[in-house]
Amino acid sequence: MKKKVEKPRLFFYSFSVPIMLLSIFVFLNSSSYGLLLKDVAFFSLIFGLFIISLIFMDFTWSMKFEERFLPKAKKIINENKIKDFEIELNKSQLENMFDNFVKHGIFMYDDDQVRIEDRESFVRLFLGGKFPLNPMFKLEFRNPSTSYLLTKLQQYTVNLNSSNLGKIFTNKNGHLKPGSLYASKSNNRKYSIAPKYKDDIDQIFNEMEQLP
Repeated sequence: MKKKVEKPRLFFYSFSVPIMLLSIFVFLNSSSYGLLLKDVAFFSLIFGLFIISLIFMDFTWSMKFEERFLPKAKKIINENKIKDFEIELNKSQLENMFDNFVKHGIFMYDDDQVRIEDRESFVRLFLGGKFPLNPMFKLEFRNPSTSYLLTKLQQYTVNLNSSNLGKIFTNKNGHLKPGSLYASKSNNRKYSIAPKYKDDIDQIFNEMEQLP
């Protein structure tokens, strides 16, 4: 927790120390104006800036300073600990899932470096359980297969649903909408139509389940 206090402390130091050094430099290199009132006013300003900066620096080591910033640091940490969703898969299983998404054309990449970076982001996102600010991955199929993928993911997750899946993925229909996913799922059931990528998705999850 002390580390969280260091950031505001360094912030105060970042402007207090330069002001103190500048005050000393000006004091040592300034000459008298020859007028007592002007000299007193000028050097009082320099001395005042030095003392105020010193007081700020001293304050950062007081208990009041820690009592002010420590609760905020605790709040930030506690908020970061709360996950948006949970997943019951380990790192190797998620890596395998991503690699097979690429293999089966569910993810498409022209640049290997981008693929490697996205692979790391994919694993980190699902293990961290925090939704990104914007969707990070595009599924190269439409809503019916997306809806089926969701049903498979929900077997291993808590709090991942059609409302928040769009925070992670987009697809060929654009941004994911819960109503559209539900309609696709209903139509598939009504007309007994299997999603186009059903076999690929099943194969991916079957292979993943065999990993330790």
